[in-house]
Amino acid sequence: MKDFDAVVFDMDGVLLDSETPLIQAFEERAAARGLKADIAAICHRCLGVTRDISRRVWQAEFGEDFDYDAMRDEAYALFMEKTAAGVPMKPYVPEMLAWLKAAGKKVGLASSTPWAVVTKELKTDGLIDYFDALVCGDMVSRSKPDPAIYLEACRRLGVDPRRSAGIEDSFAGVRAVKAAGMLTIMVPDILQPDEATREAADYVAPSMAEVRRYLEE
Repeated sequence: MKDFDAVVFDMDGVLLDSETPLIQAFEERAAARGLKADIAAICHRCLGVTRDISRRVWQAEFGEDFDYDAMRDEAYALFMEKTAAGVPMKPYVPEMLAWLKAAGKKVGLASSTPWAVVTKELKTDGLIDYFDALVCGDMVSRSKPDPAIYLEACRRLGVDPRRSAGIEDSFAGVRAVKAAGMLTIMVPDILQPDEATREAADYVAPSMAEVRRYLEE
């Protein structure tokens, strides 16, 4: 097994298959507002970043007066309604988390999603008890690709980032993990890695099961 003390996960697109239904919710709310644009492409530019950066992306598309916060709140409300019974988990997630805990490794979360949404989704899916520390988008002032959220997760776990791994699916997330000095693992979800992201990642895995095999080497 590789010599490491902790693994810190992103949530959306890594643990939970939440990005597709959330983008669909944004598309529905955008259509209701009569917005004419490629909403999915706009959402892709917001993957892995905080509300402030997302707001700038949407306002660059629809003007500085565009009320992104209202749009976002409507989309998240629709998303939460549609996923009230739980967001589908990505394959092999419970097994991966259980293996890490059995191996005595610490487990953290570094998600750009707000605390209230993160805790609800993890509780609904029965995952929250696996985590020793949660750091969410409304708990840090700097967004991915800044490493602040991963450094804070490692601080709360009491581990050295250089002895920890971070698992991400977004380009911004991969850059954040790398900048934190952690073993950088990407499990692509909606977006496949470009050349720069492949170079930044220490390993690009097709699945969470493959991540375990990599860490067991």
